[in-house]
Amino acid sequence: MSCLHLTDDIYDHLVADSKIPLKWSCENCDQEIATKGQNPITQTDKLDQLITSIEKLMGRYDKLERKLEDKCDTSKVQYLADRLDSVKDRLKEKCNVE
Repeated sequence: MSCLHLTDDIYDHLVADSKIPLKWSCENCDQEIATKGQNPITQTDKLDQLITSIEKLMGRYDKLERKLEDKCDTSKVQYLADRLDSVKDRLKEKCNVE
C-alpha cells in the first residue's frame, strides 16, 4: 500500500485482523471511495460472499447428484444384464441341442 507507506504484509495483516475495526486507507483513497458512493469491501464481506457462493454450488451439486441417481439406476442395468445373459444361455442350449 504505497499511499500509506506500508508494506503489503502489514497492510494485509491490518485489514484481515478482525480485532482492528479501523479502515486502513489514505485520505485520497477515502475520498475516492466517498465520491463513488461505495463502501470498501471488508474481509468479512468477502468471506460471507464466498460462503454464500459455496452454499449455492453445493445445492446445485446435490440436485445434479439426485438427477444422476435417477438416470443411472444400476439395479435396472444389472437386471437387464442378467436377463440378457439368461437369453444368451437359452440360445446356446437350443443351438447345442439341435
